[in-house]
Amino acid sequence: MPETWMDYECCPIEGWYQEIVTRMHEAHAAGAGVVNLSWTHPRGFIPNQIIRRPSIRALLKDWVVDNSRTPSSEQPPAMWLPPGWVNVDLDSCPLRPFIDEIELREAEAIRHFKEGHTVCPIIDMTAWHPRGGLPSQITKRLDLKRSQVWQRETREEIVRLYGLANKDDSFAQTQHERTESVEDPTRLEAAARDLRARAEQYRARARWLTEELG
Repeated sequence: MPETWMDYECCPIEGWYQEIVTRMHEAHAAGAGVVNLSWTHPRGFIPNQIIRRPSIRALLKDWVVDNSRTPSSEQPPAMWLPPGWVNVDLDSCPLRPFIDEIELREAEAIRHFKEGHTVCPIIDMTAWHPRGGLPSQITKRLDLKRSQVWQRETREEIVRLYGLANKDDSFAQTQHERTESVEDPTRLEAAARDLRARAEQYRARARWLTEELG
């Protein structure tokens, strides 16, 4: 079989077309208004890439199509969160509990392999794990931690944030010192407070990035 036949986007369509026509006849004979292109059909499912091809879409224009590839789950996939975490911000929360959970699953996979329950160590990070899958926001953050480019850029950002904080603190001190030479120091004191508050925001962001980097 030519390799291009395995590429559903450009392989010959005639065989697929005829199979779908056959299933349409089967559905019509059974009095059904749905053509079964799914995994439940005895001859298997039709790939979505084939169904999206123009000639097939035209063929199925007036039909309701069942094209599910796998059985639907009886229970919704579960998400793993550390015990007691409710409504946590997954974009900024500590990563350590999730890293500990991953290390635990790695140890479990190795133990199951050594006990002969699996042919190789299989680390289940999916939602089908008994404790649930890891949230996508967490996996993205963990992937970033492995990027050398991200690590370098994050270190540079931490230095920049601390530099901005030091500048604001210095300017705040200057504003505070000027209050002694004016009749109404209210505006200068307010400016100094705002500068110190912004400096603390810079440092808080830098501390979070440092923890994320670690």
